[in-house]
Amino acid sequence: MINIDQLDSAGNKVCAWCFVPEGGLAAGDCMVAQKIALETFETKALAIANRSEGNVWRRPNSGGLPPPQIG
Repeated sequence: MINIDQLDSAGNKVCAWCFVPEGGLAAGDCMVAQKIALETFETKALAIANRSEGNVWRRPNSGGLPPPQIG
């Protein structure tokens, strides 16, 4: 699992996003796939990604389930 940090205009971390392409790719291939996904269909990629703020991850479309706690 590789996280992508979202930064504000000053370079401060806003949140982290996590999504993994299918296929059990090596870390470098996973990073390239994430980069391409964000560059070509960012809205769709972020719609399926998990988002964290601090130590709390939120899953998209979780159906009202509480987010899992990390830490």
